[in-house]
Amino acid sequence: MKIFLSWSGETSKAVAEALRDWVPNVIQDAEPWVSTADIGAGAHWAIEIGQQLESASMGVICLTPSSLQAPWLLFEAGALSKSMTNSRVIPFLFDVQPEDLKGPLAQFQAVKADKDGTKRLLYTINQTRTEKDKALSSSQLDKNFEKWWGDLEMVLTNVPRDLHYLSKEFVYPIDPLNLLPGEVLPTTTLVSIPHIKPLPANSLGMNIKIGGIFRGEKLKVVSSNWAQFAQGYVKSGWLYSPRYQGFLSHAVAFFKVHCSLDGTGYAHLLDTANPVHTIWLETGTGFKRQEDFCWDENPNVQRSALWHFTHR
Repeated sequence: MKIFLSWSGETSKAVAEALRDWVPNVIQDAEPWVSTADIGAGAHWAIEIGQQLESASMGVICLTPSSLQAPWLLFEAGALSKSMTNSRVIPFLFDVQPEDLKGPLAQFQAVKADKDGTKRLLYTINQTRTEKDKALSSSQLDKNFEKWWGDLEMVLTNVPRDLHYLSKEFVYPIDPLNLLPGEVLPTTTLVSIPHIKPLPANSLGMNIKIGGIFRGEKLKVVSSNWAQFAQGYVKSGWLYSPRYQGFLSHAVAFFKVHCSLDGTGYAHLLDTANPVHTIWLETGTGFKRQEDFCWDENPNVQRSALWHFTHR
């Protein structure tokens, strides 16, 4: 059976491509189709997409915060709903809550991109198959799902987020890691933490994780998307404590991570909180670094650091 995967934006595209590669592991004769991978060179993309919309048995709409109102995605959702019943059109919610769905998208039964939601999606795919497709038994589907879920979970955890994933307010008039000597970061440049969603599992993508401990509490992380330039990629963000009501609106430390095309990289960290706190960083190549930081010039700990590593 053909499954049309609809996407809009880089994060949504990455989720769609992950599903395309993963679903046949669980349901072997499923045929997920995504435009980025399945339109041949020289083909007329609009005609090809139209044909796929008409022939699909089911549609999965990969929704992210930045694609909720994307015109092309809404067009494909409308086309899918005209060619099949609403029960066969499923929004797959990545960093989106069901209550975030408005307008035409609200008519569909959505699932979240977590283990339970993905399993529901697979059950719906299995139930949608025709008699000749020979649907899997529940026990076989459960067995296949448990075997392969970890692979998809790892891919989704490392999907780079669009900038809209953070907030429309996530804008720095100045770069906190490029302050001049003696320059103070205005507190007005930070947004209110409750409007920000933390990254899952402290993952920055590129097989890099960052985290920390502050007053016995694990710090959460928010960041921008990876920005690409000639020599590599760069990402910036901060670690924060949801309960701490002190300096700089909960922020404990800023960071900027740079990954060069040659496989080397570095992390620049600048703390903003007075009490001593710990920050750690690790990469998939085995690099691990952990140090204590403190803003009040404590001679026994650092205020900023530059850690060099390899990321591949």
